[in-house]
Amino acid sequence: MQDKTIQLGWRVRDRISGFEGIVIDVADHISGCRRIGVRPAVDDSKILSSADSSTRGDEEFFYEDELLVVDEEGKFENYAKKAKVDTHISLGDEVVDDITDFSGTVTTISYNLFNTPQAAVSPDQIHSKEHGYDREWFDDVRLTVKEKSKFDLSEELEETPDQGTGAMSVEKNRPEDSP
Repeated sequence: MQDKTIQLGWRVRDRISGFEGIVIDVADHISGCRRIGVRPAVDDSKILSSADSSTRGDEEFFYEDELLVVDEEGKFENYAKKAKVDTHISLGDEVVDDITDFSGTVTTISYNLFNTPQAAVSPDQIHSKEHGYDREWFDDVRLTVKEKSKFDLSEELEETPDQGTGAMSVEKNRPEDSP
């Protein structure tokens, strides 16, 4: 996970709506944006469960700049310490799923408070004809890297300090030999 300000397990509040909850998901996108998944907390020791049908859909996603940190260390600190925040895959890697043989390019990596990192894989030409152009999500442990990314997106994004949070606000300069 890229080293940014807001971390898993922190209590945050949306600057505009006042929506408040616990960060349960941090997703880095190939476009340069980072989305933060926040689930409301019932009290200081319980996050609303996604398995509870009455709370399904209560998780909201925000850009990092939209959020204020309310509490960095709270009741969910132990979960955050146990969360897996590293992975063998990188944005832009060409990967194949070991179970289904689905292959394509990693376009999003999502780190979750209660789960292994997951990757959104946009299909290669073969699978895009079979499955349309929709991307598929896979746990990182299921993915084998066929070819590492030809450029380091994290370095490229760090070189753009005034980058906005939206996908349209990032202009990337690719190496001369990239397609």
